[in-house]
Amino acid sequence: MRRSPPHPRPGRASAPATRISVLLVDDQAVVRNGVRTLLEHEPEIVIVGEAKDGRQAVAMTQLLDPDVVLMDIGMPVMNGIEATRKIGEVAPRSRVLILSAHSDDDYIKAVMAMGAVGYVLKQSSLVNLVRAIRKTGKGGTVISSVVRRRHDLLASA
Repeated sequence: MRRSPPHPRPGRASAPATRISVLLVDDQAVVRNGVRTLLEHEPEIVIVGEAKDGRQAVAMTQLLDPDVVLMDIGMPVMNGIEATRKIGEVAPRSRVLILSAHSDDDYIKAVMAMGAVGYVLKQSSLVNLVRAIRKTGKGGTVISSVVRRRHDLLASA
């Protein structure tokens, strides 16, 4: 578990209003390290911690109070679907953005039903990932274009 020093919260007098705090959650260290390395270059985003499973994500969300929890789905101990539900219960201010390799309809429906506010595929570009973090961090909802087309089809069925 890697934690950054405490950070100023968006909306407080000492912090720029555009700073978005992010907790990275993925069971693969290489994925967490890669995402961290990419996002550290974004001035509006601060990585406040990392978790390797859903249980750790829930505990760290309570402790760190991030704006966005960037969450994988398939993890040991507690998967991202259950962790999303629990985060909604214990830290409703934090918004869960799913970053997953899964584009299956069942995964999409399950995490959105549990309270995720966005779903981005791991094959997305850095530009799209940063855009998704910014939008969810500012209260919006994001679904990647591939997932959105599939989700729209499900909703109309």
